[in-house]
Amino acid sequence: VIIEREMLGLTVENVLERTVVRTVLAGGPAKKAGAKVGSLIVKVGNIETKNLTHFETIDELRQSQRPLQLVLRQISDEALRSAREEMGRLIRGSGFGRIMDGDAPSLTPPPDGTTLDVEAQAGRPAPSGT
Repeated sequence: VIIEREMLGLTVENVLERTVVRTVLAGGPAKKAGAKVGSLIVKVGNIETKNLTHFETIDELRQSQRPLQLVLRQISDEALRSAREEMGRLIRGSGFGRIMDGDAPSLTPPPDGTTLDVEAQAGRPAPSGT
């Protein structure tokens, strides 16, 4: 899919320091490329995100050369819900709970990732609302 604009047409959220697609703009570049809400951003260009913070992943989305290739993996609704709940517990200060016990929900699904080609105007970084 070739996109002639800078905007990717999606928003993301931080779920336990992993970056997950929160919304996909109807008719936008990401939607046309096949992005789905609840997808984990696994790779931005040639950069794997598993060792990046959420904010480092956002920086990669903004600064990567275009055309931009994203590798996404759909997360099950249950795994995403559990991860959001765990993050809520951490934010509320109820301790590290299941993370410290080693049984936190995994945001790494089976390796059947979706690869998306997203292209915007060459050489121009994506604006902050990507």
